[in-house]
Amino acid sequence: MENEKLDIRNKNPFQVIRIRSLLIWLMVSSIIAMLLAYQLKLRGMEGDVDYIWFLWFHLVVLAWCIYKFNKLNISFTNLMGKLPRRYDWASTIAMIVPLVVFSMGTGLIAYYLISKVSTEFAQETFSGDISGLQLFFIILLFPFVEELFFRGVLLHRWSAKWDIKKAVIYSSLVFATAHIPVNVLGAFVYGIALSVLYIKTHTLITPIIFHILINFSGLFIGVLWADISPETNIYDFYQPWFGILCMLISLPWVIRFIYKNWPSRNWHEPYFINHDIWRD
Repeated sequence: MENEKLDIRNKNPFQVIRIRSLLIWLMVSSIIAMLLAYQLKLRGMEGDVDYIWFLWFHLVVLAWCIYKFNKLNISFTNLMGKLPRRYDWASTIAMIVPLVVFSMGTGLIAYYLISKVSTEFAQETFSGDISGLQLFFIILLFPFVEELFFRGVLLHRWSAKWDIKKAVIYSSLVFATAHIPVNVLGAFVYGIALSVLYIKTHTLITPIIFHILINFSGLFIGVLWADISPETNIYDFYQPWFGILCMLISLPWVIRFIYKNWPSRNWHEPYFINHDIWRD
């Protein structure tokens, strides 16, 4: 059994993954997306173009992950893991509220800063006017794809290249960059928190659930405000002081959670821990 555990680490499939190949996929597939966007504009559906680009990006990333899993024989079961039976879920679930509050605060500040450059762009970027299908993608599909790539693939790839601590920081930076200009700081912080959750619980289910709840909370607040005061944008009403207040209130809890659960030197990547669990 020990030889089997050593063997899978020596044959780490994430060592041969080249993330730059994903960039090639995205560039080539962008041609198809541009043609689709052009057709939408011809049909007077310009408002859906930005969303189509965002959806296309996620679908290409998902297809790339599936292709790499099959090619390198990466076990989806080992990557996904399973919920631990004995775990302090109460303290973990309690972190949802501070993360949502922090994300909302950074989002309000981001809106304020963007609105100083272009009010029209800020209104379009932070608009809560979405369809039912878009709601499904934002709440369910996007969190799954993003966690599969950033926490599942990228975290393991860079952990194999450097170490697990650097992998948490660097993968969270890329995760934040992917959220430009909406909420870069918020995405970076809860990207770290979600990475820590994945490493600690050994299952992608946990960060996926957290990601879903964070997206749902943000959309729910925007939709609720639209029903209460349809003539006033929530970001116009509360920014920027309310965003700063949200950050100040929630930041100590977020920092405490990350510090308390920060991976130590003897922590291993969830993929290999789950392999050992399934084999045992």
